[in-house]
Amino acid sequence: DLGPLDRHGALVLVDAAAGEDTDIDDGAGDAGRLFGAVLGMVSALSRLPFAQLGAGRWDQARACANEAADLARGVGQPSLAALPLALLALMAAMRGEPAAAARLEEIEHVQAKHPLGVLAAPTADVLAWTRATVAMNDHDIDGALHQFSRLTVPMIQRLAAIDRGLSKTGRNGRTFEKT
Repeated sequence: DLGPLDRHGALVLVDAAAGEDTDIDDGAGDAGRLFGAVLGMVSALSRLPFAQLGAGRWDQARACANEAADLARGVGQPSLAALPLALLALMAAMRGEPAAAARLEEIEHVQAKHPLGVLAAPTADVLAWTRATVAMNDHDIDGALHQFSRLTVPMIQRLAAIDRGLSKTGRNGRTFEKT
């Protein structure tokens, strides 16, 4: 039985494999902007980076996660900022930024002080994926494998597996630019 994140992830992977545009949640974000539905926008913008990472759209993923985190903080909902902040930490780790590990502290603070509800499992998985990526960057294979083994959300497991395959080949020649 697929959960909502898994259904979203399955659609993303099918669309990306077919070479189709995977901007599934762009309409939700646009509608939210038009009608001022901030929480709907945060929800859409928090999910969209998964699709964009899977499709190799690193800049768009970072922009969506930044906007979602800023909006969530702006309306006083730090628990809704946790997932986009975790995605930003993951992207920093993918780029090999030394500050990636430090970004984890802010998210762990949010986790400790605010209930994340349905976002608890995906946020924990993205954090584990981030720690695994940091460990890989430090050539700590045992640490990376330990963190990868902690993933529980099937869609995130699949995306992490794709990333592991791409990292072996240099992410197919794509590079991350530090901003």
